[in-house]
Amino acid sequence: MVSYADVEKLRGMRAPGPAVLSLYLPVPLDPAGLRGLAAKAHDLVMSLSAVGPDGVSTAGVSRADRDAVLDTLAAHGREWLGHTVAFFGCAEIGLFETLPLPCALPERAVLATRPHVRPLLAAIQRCPDYLVTIADRRHAWMLSVSHGRHHYREVAAILARSDGTGRHGPLVIGGHHDSIASLLQELPATMRDSFARSFTADPHTLTPARVRELAGPVIDAWVARRERELAEEVFGGLAAVGLHASLAAVNEGAVGHLLVAREDMIAGYVCGRCGGLRTGSDECLDWGAGACAVPDLLEEMVQRTLDDNGQVTTIRDAPFCVAAKLRFPVTGSPRRA
Repeated sequence: MVSYADVEKLRGMRAPGPAVLSLYLPVPLDPAGLRGLAAKAHDLVMSLSAVGPDGVSTAGVSRADRDAVLDTLAAHGREWLGHTVAFFGCAEIGLFETLPLPCALPERAVLATRPHVRPLLAAIQRCPDYLVTIADRRHAWMLSVSHGRHHYREVAAILARSDGTGRHGPLVIGGHHDSIASLLQELPATMRDSFARSFTADPHTLTPARVRELAGPVIDAWVARRERELAEEVFGGLAAVGLHASLAAVNEGAVGHLLVAREDMIAGYVCGRCGGLRTGSDECLDWGAGACAVPDLLEEMVQRTLDDNGQVTTIRDAPFCVAAKLRFPVTGSPRRA
């Protein structure tokens, strides 16, 4: 499955022109649905064309990249039933990657100078890695940490050693009600902050599949709660809310944390001289130097924020399409590239 390391690897790939294919393709759960999937992928790929600086469409996806997608889909489609799979291809720079995603995402095809990673970030954040601890009367089992049996205090110590910063993801505890309470009392404060919630079950009847089934709704609720909290925090501090205000903040390098709530793409432009991102081709004083069209301004904002060592979170059900927590106030003038 996909990880932040995969995102960073893809972010390091770039073509001289808009020749990098990014295809997000939902694979049906029913094997019978595979019969029409190749045609669907073909149509999505062939519908793409790059847009040059003058706004005129140029050549689309190369035949080599198209064939690589179709051949890989034919060979591995059955392994991906029920998943969305991301394909990234550009024969010109030796790129071809396939990444099955941990959650369903809508289909999307993009042709740009670099891989389109915004949906990857959404998948990672909506389906995070997490720890599950199953507690009985005296001991606990840890999934993804250890297959052994430990006393509550040993489990708490191992969890604390795993990372006190919260980078291990949320923690779910399952088992008898009294056992859950006992284990929670032993956890250090840093781990309690990562506690997502618990589920009750007989530890001796649980299988890994049943644990995932019971923990799944807990994690979904934890992700939704975190998204709501982040959206609310924007209105309580130094922030830019809305597309134009957030663009100005990104252009100045002022974004500490970018929150992207809109899932579709917004076409725009980047100045060939100052590097400023804009929604229109006549919004920058420097655009006598040439404005280049970009297929998705939100993707460009994500890339710029990550380049500036900021955080990016994709959220849902927010009262804005995009917002940013700022490092410093924005003056409104884009920085020079």
